[in-house]
Amino acid sequence: MNKFFNKNVLIFGYGRSGKSASQLLKKNGAKIFIYDDKFVVKIQDCIRLKNKKDCQAKFIFSDLLDKDAVFINGTEDLDNYDINFCVISPGVDLNNPMILHIKSKKIKIISELELGIYFCKGKIFALTGTNGKTTSVNLLSDIFKTAKYKCFLCGNVGEPICDVALQTTPESLIVCEISSYQLETTNNFNPFATAILNVQPDHLIRHKTLENYASIKNKINKSYKSKKIFNIDNDITKELSRNFANSINCSLNQKTNGCYLSGDTVFFKFKNTNSTQNGKLNIALIKFSIEKSFIKMNIRLIKSSDDYFSSLNENKQNKINISDFKKIKPCKKFFKKFIYYKNQKIMPTENIKLLGKKNLENILCTIALAKQVDVKNEYIKQAVESFKSLEHRLELVNKINGITFINDSKSTNILSTLMALDSVGDDVILLLGGSNKGLDFSPIFSEHKIKTTIAFGEVLKQIESAQKNTNFITAKNFNNACDIAFKIAKKDDIVLLSPASASFDEFSSFEERGKRFKKNIKEFFKTV
Repeated sequence: MNKFFNKNVLIFGYGRSGKSASQLLKKNGAKIFIYDDKFVVKIQDCIRLKNKKDCQAKFIFSDLLDKDAVFINGTEDLDNYDINFCVISPGVDLNNPMILHIKSKKIKIISELELGIYFCKGKIFALTGTNGKTTSVNLLSDIFKTAKYKCFLCGNVGEPICDVALQTTPESLIVCEISSYQLETTNNFNPFATAILNVQPDHLIRHKTLENYASIKNKINKSYKSKKIFNIDNDITKELSRNFANSINCSLNQKTNGCYLSGDTVFFKFKNTNSTQNGKLNIALIKFSIEKSFIKMNIRLIKSSDDYFSSLNENKQNKINISDFKKIKPCKKFFKKFIYYKNQKIMPTENIKLLGKKNLENILCTIALAKQVDVKNEYIKQAVESFKSLEHRLELVNKINGITFINDSKSTNILSTLMALDSVGDDVILLLGGSNKGLDFSPIFSEHKIKTTIAFGEVLKQIESAQKNTNFITAKNFNNACDIAFKIAKKDDIVLLSPASASFDEFSSFEERGKRFKKNIKEFFKTV
């Protein structure tokens, strides 16, 4: 028997996750109570306009409320019932007066995430981070599906975990994106494997300090049994990894006990100065592998591109000292890197479609998660190479009159915009701004020399004070910013929407902002 059977459970917040939690609990024998601030406001408005008798929640919200649920209308009403548990939705402010009253009553508060996990069977793969969560969990889900595993994608993306919990079996793999808001009220959590991609300043209005924010993210690792994966190229996650002797670390810059990069096979193109054949310079392709202090080389001498295949039998093996080899400067396009996991070569990086260093960091962590159930390398390679950027995440919208338009509306913090600039370069017309999250914009301008910045929204003044040595333009609002960008853009320019801010000053979500950007492009350039 489950611990919620025949218990009184209050659902705090009746959005998508609240409704999902309500249905799961009802199926498992709980008595459901519901509270939502929006309902209380509507009832109060109703009372002002009508008499109290006509303003009962069961009449006003008959299309929303479960007929078997009891609506709670404030603290006094709550005290009439013996509530055993409160399931809180992620967006609820923990300083809400009703929440403080619930705490004072010693009612156990749990997250919708924790409730869903309680009823889940199978292995849970939990992933968090400031940036890249959604792309990474979608990629991990694709890897598992390619390998023919029964996989569920849920949490902060896809379906609420309470929707899928009863569908899972011991053979299921549950891929769960987890936000800091969900982790804040999650205590009993025992995932099979976890990953923290990165931690940078974000949501500081709610979490107050970066240290507190990082601590909340690290709650994902509360279970000592879970396999813990960290991106150690990020300073904060590197520091967090040091708390766990069994951490699995990933890096683009160094060999680790997890996923890392190695350029162990490289092709160099150079001119052979030994002019033995009619005084002409030969071209050689050199494939090498490092063996201690020497480089083992396979050399193919090629007279011309037509002779390439006929030269395959002209192989010669040589060893030269690494110090001598450093004198040769490679042609970059022949440089190949491979992803490794624990000394096992997984795949080359050359065919990965996701742009930028930060995406590659996240791919390493995602592959490390997949290797915890020994997914074959062929399935990983197939899934990673076929995976494309999601909508609003470095999304290539169009190329018109030689101008490239990129929608990165999901960039709602500084690190994400820095990642976008790392991916596409500084020579951009950058649309920057939105609602205030208490962030410092100066790193964007100190680390990049942007061609033109167009600032808009609630944070316009903060951006203006942070910018330096850049062509800077202020806009009245988002649409005005788009209009300015489209008018000044010329052939070979990149117009990049990567706002480093939330969208709530003008839009309901980053998705709505991104769609408006694409709509504005179509209308301005009269495209279909």
